[in-house]
Amino acid sequence: MWKQRRIPALSPEVLDRIRQIPILVYHKIDRRAELGVNTIRPETFAQQMQFFQDHGYRSITFLDVLQNRPLPAKPFILTFDDAFESVYHHAYPILQSVGFRAVVCVVVNFVGKPNAWDVNLGGIQFSHLNWQQLRELQAAGWEVASHTLTHRALPFLNARVLEKELRDSRNRLEAALGGPVVSVAYPFGLVNARVLRAARDAGYRVGLGNTFWRATAENSMALTRIPIFPFEPMSKLLSRIENGNYGWYRMRWAMLRWPAVFSPIYQLLFRQHLFLDK
Repeated sequence: MWKQRRIPALSPEVLDRIRQIPILVYHKIDRRAELGVNTIRPETFAQQMQFFQDHGYRSITFLDVLQNRPLPAKPFILTFDDAFESVYHHAYPILQSVGFRAVVCVVVNFVGKPNAWDVNLGGIQFSHLNWQQLRELQAAGWEVASHTLTHRALPFLNARVLEKELRDSRNRLEAALGGPVVSVAYPFGLVNARVLRAARDAGYRVGLGNTFWRATAENSMALTRIPIFPFEPMSKLLSRIENGNYGWYRMRWAMLRWPAVFSPIYQLLFRQHLFLDK
C-alpha cells in the first residue's frame, strides 16, 4: 500500500462554484462512422460551439476554478475523454476560432498509439494524441487531466494496481508536460468509495465519475458531466443546462452508451498483455 497523502477535499465554497458550472463530455470529433454514440462530426461540433458562443457561454478549466481566477458570466467546461488525435485535428482549430479552451483526459500508456485498449466496434482504429500535440494544447491554455494509465475499470483492480493507474498517470503527465494535473476522469465512468479515496490520496482535486454519484462537500471527487449526443438538438440541451435540469439526460447517457460495456470484457479476455506490469 502506498503512503497516503492528506489531500483536503474542496471547500464547500469551491465545490459549490464548480457545481454551478455545466461540464460537457465529448470523445471523438471525427467524420468516420462507427457503432455507438461517442462520435460527433466536426461540422456538428462547430455548430455546437458557435451556438454556445452566440448564447453568451465561455469555456473555462478546472484549474481556473481551483486557482480562483476570474470567471466569465456564463462559464462552462468542455472535456474530451480518451484524448483521441481527432481532438487535435478537428476540435482544437474549431475551439480556437471561437476562443474556447478545453480539458483533455489522457490514457497515458497509449499516448501517440492506436486505441488497442478499446473494443473497436465496427473495426475502426483511432489514434491518440502524441506528446507534442498535448504540449501544444497545454500551451494554448488547455488543461491536461488523467484518464489513468490503461483505461481499465478501476473498481475491479486490487489496491496496488489501482494506485499505479492513478498515481503513475498523474506523475508521468506532470513530468512530461511540466504543469499541474489536478483532475482525473474515471474510465467508463466507473467509480466507488474506494476509488474516490485512492484518487484523492494520489493527489487529484477533481474527479469525474458516472451519473449516479452525488458530489458533496465530503465527496468532491465525483463530479458528473453532461454527455453530448450526435442527434441531440442544441436548443433542447441549452434549455436543460440553463434550467439546471438534466438528470434524465444523464440517465439516458447511461443507457445509450451500452456499447462501452464491451470494452472491459474485451480487455479481460483478449488484451491482458497490454496491461501486465513491466
